[in-house]
Amino acid sequence: MNGDIEHGICQICHNEADLTRKYYRYDIKCECHSPYHFELVRHCKKCIPKEPEITKIIVKTNILKKFIMDKKTGEKLIKAGREDLIKLLEIRNSGYAGILSTGEIVDRRTFPEAIPMQKNKSLGIPEPKNLICSLIN
Repeated sequence: MNGDIEHGICQICHNEADLTRKYYRYDIKCECHSPYHFELVRHCKKCIPKEPEITKIIVKTNILKKFIMDKKTGEKLIKAGREDLIKLLEIRNSGYAGILSTGEIVDRRTFPEAIPMQKNKSLGIPEPKNLICSLIN
């Protein structure tokens, strides 16, 4: 939605003028925006917007704890030379994790024949998400 015009105070030069909105979008689910976080800079035509140096975001505490735990786990895996397991964690956390008949854990969006991994709170496995598939005859 870049390009929306309004009248007000430019956030860069602080002059009153017609303003354009510049959105900076982040792939982070938050409670302050829907569905993903963004920052908005209102600027006049004379000014060039810059991404804010500080971003304030509202998230649920349990999501923050999970993010911190996943980050620490990822750092430990990288140090141990097990970057391959990071992808498995991402698949597991996505809700699209599935198991093939060979026992391999895969993303069901790529392998729709995989059996969904069931929710397991103690292992951090979320409720499986539904796949939306269409068969072409």
